[in-house]
Amino acid sequence: MRLYRILRGMHECSVLAVFWLYVVLFVLAFASIFVFPPVALLIFFAALALLPLLLLSCRIVRWSRHASARGVMGGGRCPACGQRIPGDPGLAVRWRCESCDTCFLPGGVEEPRQMVQSHA
Repeated sequence: MRLYRILRGMHECSVLAVFWLYVVLFVLAFASIFVFPPVALLIFFAALALLPLLLLSCRIVRWSRHASARGVMGGGRCPACGQRIPGDPGLAVRWRCESCDTCFLPGGVEEPRQMVQSHA
């Protein structure tokens, strides 16, 4: 369960971390244009080479997260909060935890929460 929470946090912040990494690389490349232009080209091509590796690592984290969720659900607990699961979650098409309101598919995929709007 703890592994699932760590992987969930990594997955949620990985996109923002990649964005800020590329912003920092852009600032470094822009600043180096005026000092030593070949460094800017080196940073540019290094960032291009780094992109497939970052995408692959994001997919690996997502796959690990789903595998961890399947393992925790197989043990009879909710991966998000750790509460006991009533019944067998493996038989359900879509499973929702009553305590934390998180929805899971049988493959361990967490569904995004539906935003409920009140028209008061």
